[in-house]
Amino acid sequence: MIYSKPRSSLALVASLGLIVACAGEDGTDGKDGQNGTDGLTALTTTSEEPPGDQCAEGGLAVSFGFDDDGDGTLELSEIDSTAYLCNGENGEGHDALVETTELDPDDERCSDGGHELRYGTDANDNGRLDDGEFETIAICDGPIGADGENGEDGATGARGPTGATGSGATGATGAAGATGATGPIGATGATGAGATGATGATGATGATGSTGPTGATGGNGPISIGVSGGILSCGTLLYGTTSAICHGLLVNRREVRLETPFSEMVAACASLTGGTAIAAVNATPVGATQAFWNGSSWVSGTGATQIAVDLQCQRP
Repeated sequence: MIYSKPRSSLALVASLGLIVACAGEDGTDGKDGQNGTDGLTALTTTSEEPPGDQCAEGGLAVSFGFDDDGDGTLELSEIDSTAYLCNGENGEGHDALVETTELDPDDERCSDGGHELRYGTDANDNGRLDDGEFETIAICDGPIGADGENGEDGATGARGPTGATGSGATGATGAAGATGATGPIGATGATGAGATGATGATGATGATGSTGPTGATGGNGPISIGVSGGILSCGTLLYGTTSAICHGLLVNRREVRLETPFSEMVAACASLTGGTAIAAVNATPVGATQAFWNGSSWVSGTGATQIAVDLQCQRP
């Protein structure tokens, strides 16, 4: 039979408070809180049991308990219970076996974990404990102790020196911005000292512009007409509806004399308008050489009594 006594233990894990000073050295840590009581570790031992009161033919003594002093050894004073696995009588004995398995913390028998102890006799001598060959006992670990109180915060450390400036890689070039408005035209620069370049090729002729409106009719300018024996000219020839007036009549650049029956008037109008003579404005001769009509051509002469200055001719 197995005897055991319940035990419980607490393990207190202290949590330290720590303040980190921004950019400065750490201040002195605060005083640690008081540690909670450690939980006890469950241990088992096996030893040879000599023939005696527990086992007539001897066997194994399996002891278990908690490591009260934490030295990792189950001492006599720490044994809570002992199970005996006795050898059979001579000629019919079988080996006594003990097997242990670690229990997870969520095992229904041990909420904080522990060990399962199987002990019994190897009745079929196959070197392991099969169903019906063992008894089981669970040895549970004590629960974890509550956290101790946090220690006081350490003083903030002095600000540390500024770290070196980083030198990251240059970022990619951003997209080109929109073109700004055109600035004002600058002053004309000084003429350069270089030689004048060659004249460029003449550009193509531009399209002909539309014809402008017709101007007002001006007065007739001087005319010159070749006639038999000379050249008849007028300083100004004015045309009317039915007649034309020649101002400054000359033949061969000479004044035209008038002799009865004024054949010069008829010859001049015939050349100017193709019409008959109407009238002549006379001027007193100055004794210079004049031009006169001899009936077939113009010739020079002197001694005229009248000079034709303006001549009016009919228009046919």
